[in-house]
Amino acid sequence: MFKPARWWSEKNKVKAVFKLQFHASQVTQIGGDGLMISVVPADTGRPTVKSDKAAVRNGSCLWENPVYETVKLNQDPKSGKIHERIYYFVVGTGLSKAGVVGEASIDLSNYVEANKVSLVSLPLKNSKTEAILHVSIQRIQESMDQRVEESEKAKLYTDDHGLRSQLGNHDAEGTITSNSVEVISSPLANAVLSKSEILLR
Repeated sequence: MFKPARWWSEKNKVKAVFKLQFHASQVTQIGGDGLMISVVPADTGRPTVKSDKAAVRNGSCLWENPVYETVKLNQDPKSGKIHERIYYFVVGTGLSKAGVVGEASIDLSNYVEANKVSLVSLPLKNSKTEAILHVSIQRIQESMDQRVEESEKAKLYTDDHGLRSQLGNHDAEGTITSNSVEVISSPLANAVLSKSEILLR
């Protein structure tokens, strides 16, 4: 049976949600009200999520609130290997390109099967400082078996639909039987029948 190209494409995709927590050290004091981080997929070059702004204190910058990034990865249908998925973490004031302090890159495909929180330290590139970005990476959604769950849901729907069709064939007969029982067992119906018997006498 022929399968559409889109079906094969979706079958070989893995969806994962990552929780990212950031902390920068050796940060040179800058102007403005703080720094923020933009999470940028390498294939699009556009930010998908941005962190809150955090103030720089004594060369350190801590972002208290984590950010969450949903990543769709391609999986080789034969080997099962996950293809690389490069992301950039761009640190800056968020006001303009001139406010960019530096950036770091990472391959999130390396953390798809990680069961524990991973801590990595990434030197900022294209930066005039020696700042280091410390990243806590945690996968919070188990989606490796998502296709199996969807398949099981589809099977349950098919079985339920078939059962409904079978019941539908006997719907008229069932309705008549049900109505007959209800009329006989109804108190109002019994009262009407009793009254009819009295009138007949």
